Amino acid sequence: MNLLVTWKKVLLFGAFGAVGCLAGWLVGEPLVWASRSVAEAAGAKDAPSLISKPAPQFAEPPPLPNDFRERVEKAGGKSGDVQLSLIWYNANDLDLYCKDPNGDVVFYKNPRVLSGGELDVDANAGTTRSGLPTVLTTEPVENIYWPKGGAPAGRYQVFVV
Repeated sequence: MNLLVTWKKVLLFGAFGAVGCLAGWLVGEPLVWASRSVAEAAGAKDAPSLISKPAPQFAEPPPLPNDFRERVEKAGGKSGDVQLSLIWYNANDLDLYCKDPNGDVVFYKNPRVLSGGELDVDANAGTTRSGLPTVLTTEPVENIYWPKGGAPAGRYQVFVV
């Protein structure tokens, strides 16, 4: 292998790389400048984001579908900033779980957590909290909610067993 030929290849490919970087910079800088101008005109503030206009936040959470709403209301369930409802169509006992952003899990054995989350409806559970037998239904519902203004910000993980 000829050392001179090898160095010529290294220098040639290095030059191609440098020209490519320069071309990218020449095209990219005006594009970034134009994007920033458009974002500022739309009211976006300085932020480490490529999104020029953030998505609007909902003042109220979207309403439940009618079949969910009817079952939750009939069972005496509550609503709030975060609401998780599960319905199914037989007399089985399904269990709804939610791990809140603090790591606490709301479920039938832990119906209330420090962050304010509560499992307030637990259908087809076998027994009530007072120990009485539950009446089985073929239109069951489970409901977990956090009161208005009380839900912690972050990621909620939901499970069904």
